This record gives sequence, C-alpha cells and structure tokens, in this order.
Amino acid sequence: MIKLKLKFNKIDQAALFKGKEDTYLDLVVWENKDGPGRFGDTHYVTQDLGKARRENGERSPIIGNGTEIRTARPLMQSRPAPAPTPQPPQTMTFLNPPPEDARPDDTENVPF
Repeated sequence: MIKLKLKFNKIDQAALFKGKEDTYLDLVVWENKDGPGRFGDTHYVTQDLGKARRENGERSPIIGNGTEIRTARPLMQSRPAPAPTPQPPQTMTFLNPPPEDARPDDTENVPF
C-alpha cells in the first residue's frame, strides 16, 4: 500500500479531462531512485500531461510524494471458503462378511 500526499495547487488544470459524469486527473507514481527521502517518502507523484505535451518536451510537474506502508495482513482478503455441507453418517459395508457361526452369540460379555 502506498499513502500519497498531493499538492493541489501544483495540479495543471488544463490537463484535467471531462468524462461522461466526472472530471479526471491522470497521475503517475514513481519509486525514488535513491531510496527513501528525508521524511521517509519512498515515491513521488507526477501529473500526466498527455502524449502531445510529452512529445513537445514538456515535463510533468511533481505534485506530491508517497510512502510505502507495509502491513502484516494481506491487502486483498478473499472470502472464506463456504462450510462443507454436512453429510449423513456412512455405514460400513463388508465385502466379505465373516460367516454366521464365527460371530459371537453372547454380546453381554464384550469387554468394551
């Protein structure tokens, strides 16, 4: 996650563009080449002025900075898996049951 601070007075109003319902601002976030700055900022933010102005050699203004925030939890947490549907208990079926005469007749003396 990157927390940004922007200087609204540095925004070039001519580079804003109108959509169907809203006005939009294109921004580009760059990682600092020399590591964190004096105040711990790890990125800087420029305003994208558009292809035509870029091709004319105009430089995008730096309008803010950003600090990368590391968190212990994942940023996108998926929904937990649904609980399994309870199944009825299954009975054991013997493929080769023991013969009838091999079964004990006296179940009262079973030690468990």
